[in-house]
Amino acid sequence: MFEFKGIEQINLKLDKMRSLSDTEVYEKLAISTNIVADEARKVCPVRTGELKRSIHATNPVKKPHGYEASVRAEKFYAIYVELGTRFFAPRAFMRRGMRNAIAKIKEVFSRLRLL
Repeated sequence: MFEFKGIEQINLKLDKMRSLSDTEVYEKLAISTNIVADEARKVCPVRTGELKRSIHATNPVKKPHGYEASVRAEKFYAIYVELGTRFFAPRAFMRRGMRNAIAKIKEVFSRLRLL
């Protein structure tokens, strides 16, 4: 079972975000996803370089609930490298890339005085 802490603070920040223009949100989200992709590429294990080259960020897309964007590794074996198998240990390049990007993403959004 999961326990979430700080939901109230998150809701306050989300209320502030609702007041932003679509252009501001789109730009900050695009910058953030590119930061995550760059960080994931930095820590990606490399044998041939194909996995590293397959990491990319999608452009934000407006959905009814807000914007959506993602960072993906398109090689079929990316999930096996990320999570491991019974034959080899995980090498979590996507999760490490996200963790490494958090400070930079906070900096991007702090310019909007949200965080």
